[in-house]
Amino acid sequence: MLTVRTYQEGDIPALVGLINAADAVDRQERATTIPELTERFRWPGFRPTEDIFLWEEDDRLVAYGFLRLGEGAETCEFYTYNTVHPNWRGRGIGRQVLERIIERCVERRRAEVTAPTVYVRATCGPDESERVALYESLGMTPARYFIQMVYEHVQGELPLLVVPAGIEFRPYQRGVDDRAVWAADVEAFQDHWGFHGITFEEFEHWAHRPALRPDLSVVAWAGDEVAGLLLNEVHEDKTALTGRREGVLEALAVRKLFRRRGLGTALLVRGLQLMQQAGVETASLGTDSENLTGAVRIYERLGFRVRQRIALYRLDISNYDD
Repeated sequence: MLTVRTYQEGDIPALVGLINAADAVDRQERATTIPELTERFRWPGFRPTEDIFLWEEDDRLVAYGFLRLGEGAETCEFYTYNTVHPNWRGRGIGRQVLERIIERCVERRRAEVTAPTVYVRATCGPDESERVALYESLGMTPARYFIQMVYEHVQGELPLLVVPAGIEFRPYQRGVDDRAVWAADVEAFQDHWGFHGITFEEFEHWAHRPALRPDLSVVAWAGDEVAGLLLNEVHEDKTALTGRREGVLEALAVRKLFRRRGLGTALLVRGLQLMQQAGVETASLGTDSENLTGAVRIYERLGFRVRQRIALYRLDISNYDD
């Protein structure tokens, strides 16, 4: 018999097993680990015991979904994730999961959201036909496409580093640079599609996770102000799952005043140099396929290739009353 319940402490190992089993079939390369999921559930403002739902059959976890609210003054979005174990697909469970997630998003919109526009968002690979059909059957429409890119030869010959005049690169100092780096990051992304901002509390939580490596990260200074930044991660616990030591170029930002000077390219090259010195084999990053700053062209010119394409679907629940 299929039952549904909310999250409890101790569920993470089973959730990791479910996610990785599904990703293996769906050809996703996330390689989720217990520490990673634990940190994700500790995100400021996230409510695991209220907003994570688990479906079980005979005490075996077969599906789960969650939601997290991203708040903005004019637009809010509920970030959602849902998956069903491959052995239990084709039984309508995925629809149950997504319907419950949407229902919970509507409950929270009514109770606490004041922004006039509210979306539920979910992602999938463009070739995941069953998931695409599910999203569209519930009224979700494609809103944007993102890509994950990879630099496969970090230990090979890297592009030449050219730092723009007037810019000094320094290592990121956790706990010292936090507020200046956060402010620069928020400013740099103001003109990006779907940007809702990130609070300093959220940034601090993210930047102080074990996976983020200050020694592999770079802050670009123009005198006493931050011009740009590159914060990098290495998830050492993923190596056993993927068979490669991969770094993640997690946050690349250049303030508008300092663009068109080659600073983004220089930050990337310096980040790759630092990863090379640390023994990293490959490096990945994610980006908006329609990025207005021309980021995709920069990445391709440096030698990055597309590893995966991701479709973002949204459902407008601004006026849902049912």
